[in-house]
Amino acid sequence: MCYSKEVQLSTGVIILIFSFFSYIFYSIKYQATQKKWLIPFLRNVILACMCIGIHQTSEFLSLITSSQIIYKIGLIFSISTNYFLIRSLEIIFNKDLKSKISLIVIGAVAIYSLLITQTFEPYGFYIRSNSIFIWACAWMLLFIYFHICAIKNIQILNDDLSKKSI
Repeated sequence: MCYSKEVQLSTGVIILIFSFFSYIFYSIKYQATQKKWLIPFLRNVILACMCIGIHQTSEFLSLITSSQIIYKIGLIFSISTNYFLIRSLEIIFNKDLKSKISLIVIGAVAIYSLLITQTFEPYGFYIRSNSIFIWACAWMLLFIYFHICAIKNIQILNDDLSKKSI
């Protein structure tokens, strides 16, 4: 989601606020029940949402400041979303899905991104990025891996609430 400054700011703030209140709501809701095991899963899903909110907010800040550093930090938060999503699946499936490998990929992309010049510019209703091919490929591969893990492992779940959560 790369839109105009106003849309980025409002989207980022709404996602961050919604994530914060969702965490509080679900922590209270499941703390006193037998479904306490859902809290770590939900925490990782909410952290993934917060990463998207931070990405949106940093794109807003990068547009108003023209700062490449802020832009790059936003991209790093965006790709980090995939780690938290894969980690949430590990928790709910109680299975090692190699989420630590995604941390290596994210770290490599972060180092690469911080070392190169990444130009961007406002273009109509979105930001045009001129040098994010490596980041975009890594982001998409991790996103596809997350979905493969979810689809492949959903049959092992017995609980309808868990299947609904996925």
